[in-house]
Amino acid sequence: MTMPSPAWSCSWSIPTTTKACSSTSSGRSTRRRSVASAARSTSARSTGWRMMRIEAGVTRPGRPWPGGWALGGLLLMLLLLPLLSGCFYSREITRLKQDLEQAYPEARFERRFVLRVGTGAFRTIGGLLRRVPDDEVADLGESLEDVRRVKVGVYEVEAPTGAPVRAFPLSTRFREEGWEVAVRVREDDEATWILYRERRGTVRDVCVLVLDASDLVILRFEGHLQALLERVLAEDAGRAPDRADG
Repeated sequence: MTMPSPAWSCSWSIPTTTKACSSTSSGRSTRRRSVASAARSTSARSTGWRMMRIEAGVTRPGRPWPGGWALGGLLLMLLLLPLLSGCFYSREITRLKQDLEQAYPEARFERRFVLRVGTGAFRTIGGLLRRVPDDEVADLGESLEDVRRVKVGVYEVEAPTGAPVRAFPLSTRFREEGWEVAVRVREDDEATWILYRERRGTVRDVCVLVLDASDLVILRFEGHLQALLERVLAEDAGRAPDRADG
């Protein structure tokens, strides 16, 4: 499935709550404040919310999705892990796939597998990354330790050549349950969406959808995700020399 787009575009919004960046550990609190301040410095200020929009006049090859190596490396890590929990049913992943089927009626999405990765894997990986003598890697490891669970759904895509990328229709049922779209990215042959949901004043749920000519990948994160989401958005903004509108 070829899904052309004349330009790379991205928009995002994230909550400004400072409560999510607190921690009982002084070391973790310091690192989280640095991540939050990086996110704040890249965003336009508004009451209660920060919003940044980027619209570039050229495509940006080599940028498969927002967050660069951080999010890309996380997906690679997930797919290379042993099949920890086998195949199971995930309501959110199934419903997101159904919404995409409605948005792309000419396409078929055949399930390859759906897996679940539990807390232990992220604590282990996060602990290992924190030992790396590099501040960015250590910060990523700290953020991963806050991930409680991830569900991964991978589907094979079959669609006519030249099928266009369209806006992802966040259904009424998802909005009623508190989900919002944080990021939309469309490139020549790939589209990415990041959804998030707040609970008790901080981001606790994140969904990442990546759609290209051959695959649909859906990641469903649970945990204390404010710092990780801010890190991904701030990292992408720091690399984008594009026009920013508040």
